[in-house]
Amino acid sequence: MIELIIGRAGTGKTFHCLRRAKEILDLEPLKTQIIFLLPAYQTYRAELELANLTGGASNTRMNSFNRFARQILDEIGGGLTPRITEIGRRLLLRKILLKRDKAGDLKYFVRAAKQRGFAQVLAEELKELRTYSIDAEKLNIAADNVDDAELKDKLRDLELLTEDFKAILADKLTDDENLLERAAEFMNQSPTIANAEIFIDGFIFFDPQQRNFLKKLFVCAKNVHITLPMDTDFNSRENILDVGIFNRSFKTFKLLRDFCEELKLEFKITRLDIPRRFKNSSLKILEQRFFDYKIKSFDDATGLKVIEAVNKRAEVEFTAREILKLVKSGVQLREIGILARDDKYFSLIKPIFELHAIPYFIDLKKPAANHPLAELIRSAFEVVRGWRREAVFRCLRTGFFGATQEEIDVLENYVVEFGIKGAGNWQKTWDYRRIRFLDAPNKSADAAELEQLGKINSIKKICAEPLIKFSERVKSSDKNVLTMTTALFELLEELNVYEKLSEWSQAEEVRGNLALSREHLKIWDDIIDLFEQIVESLGEETITRTEFESIIGEGLDSLEMSLIPPGLNEVTVAQFEQNSLHNSRIIFVLGFDDENFPRRLGEKNLLSDVDRLKLNESGLEISLGGKENSLAEKFLIYRGLTEARERLYLSYSMADAEGKKISASSLLDKIKKLFP
Repeated sequence: MIELIIGRAGTGKTFHCLRRAKEILDLEPLKTQIIFLLPAYQTYRAELELANLTGGASNTRMNSFNRFARQILDEIGGGLTPRITEIGRRLLLRKILLKRDKAGDLKYFVRAAKQRGFAQVLAEELKELRTYSIDAEKLNIAADNVDDAELKDKLRDLELLTEDFKAILADKLTDDENLLERAAEFMNQSPTIANAEIFIDGFIFFDPQQRNFLKKLFVCAKNVHITLPMDTDFNSRENILDVGIFNRSFKTFKLLRDFCEELKLEFKITRLDIPRRFKNSSLKILEQRFFDYKIKSFDDATGLKVIEAVNKRAEVEFTAREILKLVKSGVQLREIGILARDDKYFSLIKPIFELHAIPYFIDLKKPAANHPLAELIRSAFEVVRGWRREAVFRCLRTGFFGATQEEIDVLENYVVEFGIKGAGNWQKTWDYRRIRFLDAPNKSADAAELEQLGKINSIKKICAEPLIKFSERVKSSDKNVLTMTTALFELLEELNVYEKLSEWSQAEEVRGNLALSREHLKIWDDIIDLFEQIVESLGEETITRTEFESIIGEGLDSLEMSLIPPGLNEVTVAQFEQNSLHNSRIIFVLGFDDENFPRRLGEKNLLSDVDRLKLNESGLEISLGGKENSLAEKFLIYRGLTEARERLYLSYSMADAEGKKISASSLLDKIKKLFP
């Protein structure tokens, strides 16, 4: 049976699923598997909510689509196929681009192929093409059907690259390529799914690949329950108009209903009409009336507050002080959420909240490129290139060498004083000393000078020896990817990097910095995964040291660390677009200005909005890009402004750090009309 659960924000769609899951667990605690399919950023919060409701159960899972697909394949044995991660995909694409560029096969992307970071952009485009089931053959047909010469060249290049990528990816699984397809193929062999209650929550749209996966799931699973945010009145303007906030959800609803009819499956529609979330009438009115075409005024604005600050720092300072007041009044820190779109707010929150002793967790993927281990790897290759002083001491100051920072300072002062440079000088014993008199060169060094030289050479040996060995291994690698990767791993082993990271992790845990403590352990796993992906993708390939260094650099730049909250009572800070703060008691939205609400969306993909329109007109279904994003923006704002139960704070700055004027969001005019 398929259940479609529909209702506006705050009507209890998620709670309906959680309560139904509890009922099943109470009746059949070990018999039925409870599986939730959610956006990846919502899985942790949903797991906590279900645990609080049920007291915990061993037969429940909170999965994203890709994680669920992996579990299906692991269960039936298909998981043994080697997997290429996102980093591996970029490495493979970079290899393909170099090959095609050298052969002179590319027309439109001939310049872009040489640019660092283009593999990442290309990976995103190929991912989109795959989700819309667009292969090389369809690109070839589309290229024949379009008149635009530039678009034709672009499609021809994409056809070549898609075909190459498919060939090189044979017998490998990737998160964003054929993982869902492979899982759908073997789904009927999964004994778990045959007796599972599936709950799908947090989506308004499914791409073609996910749709095919769902069709198979509808047939194989015991029951499937899907929530969709939309008006229960099917003829509502917000449902049927293209610019309606629920139009995309309504189209998804009709698509799923058609699936059920096509597959001749029993289905029911559960309508939730009563707004249960909002404790203040102003928040209820905001949800129901904010996007009305003719705005009616209301008097009671309790629970809604607009703050104008001098600058962003003052805005965050106000937020911190207000949180302290709320805590004194009995509000728990975990009941408070902060949303922002401008990254500057996240960097301000850290020092200001620490100054006010407010525990917090910033729910963002953190780039690993600035971690000392990433800097060690990057600078070690720079050292091999020529032993420049800046590269050497940037490498030594990462903290992984056996010398203290004071000893490294002494060594650097000596190097600067005597102008030491080049690999040869670092491999011999240093006997340079100051000459104060003309006859001094003929005199032997005194005891103090000998002691100082002994100290300098001892420090140099500790610091330089691992780098000298690394340099020799890299130069004797015959430009083989596996050998160079092995040399890099051996450097980390000689420096006892894992042990050092473990020490740092324990030290931060003692200081109470649990998030940083986990970062130090997570970075090691990510780096090892990067090495494995390089070997898996490029293996016995022969490339220059410069190319290998560039590949390592791109891999490090793409590493991101995502951590779960380390504490149970802390303020959660998250991005406005992707967060799990729905139903929070208090929500602060920072930076509610004209630049971010609504946000102006630029074209970032290889295919422009005009290209996409022409492709759709030629019969090739693909996202319309900017048009769809602008409509999705309206829903994002609706969702973000309806997540609070009791209080919603909207704040903005009048000026940026340079004193440039910032205008309030035009949406505030509508709020002022609602609550004059």
